[in-house]
Parts: sequence; C-alpha cells; structure tokens
Amino acid sequence: MIGFILRFLKGLILGWLMSLVFFMVKRILAKAMGHSFPSPSSPFPKSRQTSPPRNYEKDGNVVETIWIGMSAAHLRENFGLPKIVERQGAQEIWVYPNLNNQGVDTRVTLENDKIKSWEEATPASQKGAASA
Repeated sequence: MIGFILRFLKGLILGWLMSLVFFMVKRILAKAMGHSFPSPSSPFPKSRQTSPPRNYEKDGNVVETIWIGMSAAHLRENFGLPKIVERQGAQEIWVYPNLNNQGVDTRVTLENDKIKSWEEATPASQKGAASA
C-alpha cells in the first residue's frame, strides 16, 4: 500500500515538473519570437491582422520587431539611433547595422515619420564579388 502511494506521489511530482518545463519553454519561445500566446482567461487568440504587434511585453521588456506603419519614435525607442540617415525627397532611409543578427545592414525607409518598407543591404564583400 505504501509502495502504491509513493509511486503515485512520484508520478505527480514528475508531471508537475514536466508541465513547469513546458511552460518555461513556451514563454522563452514567445519572447524570442516577439509575440505572446493567449492568456488562460482568453480561450480565443487575438487576430494578428487587425492590429500591429505590441512592442512591449507585460513585464515592460521591449520586443524588437518592426512593422509597416510603425512610427519613427517607436523605431528609435526599439533600436536606437541609426548608423546612417539618408534623405531622398519626402523619404528618409535609416541604416541599422546588424539589426537581424545576421551581420548585414538593414535599410528602413520612412515616409511622413512612418515605416514604409525595409530591406537587408547587400554586404560590401558580396557587392565586390558580384561585380567581378
């Protein structure tokens, strides 16, 4: 009888530990991907098409993501000042080094202080190889 109770408690503790591990992995992935999963109080996920992604988590951490229509102030707040600012008429192009952690500059095009588009700039080493 005592053996049965001990096995039951062992299974209960292992189950609790596994659920804790899965919960922590889910939170880490949500933070790494820049979004959160629906809370237990809301069984239905929110639609991602109707609103831009939040740039703050509940704990105040900044989620490093950009979207079309994002303001220049939010871009500066998330990523700091750009390395280079180019002005072309009503547009500004901000160049950030290593924005995506791939070692490539990212060119963000702003129009009326809102993000219009962005693209990865070709590294100088590849430009030289492509023209040769």
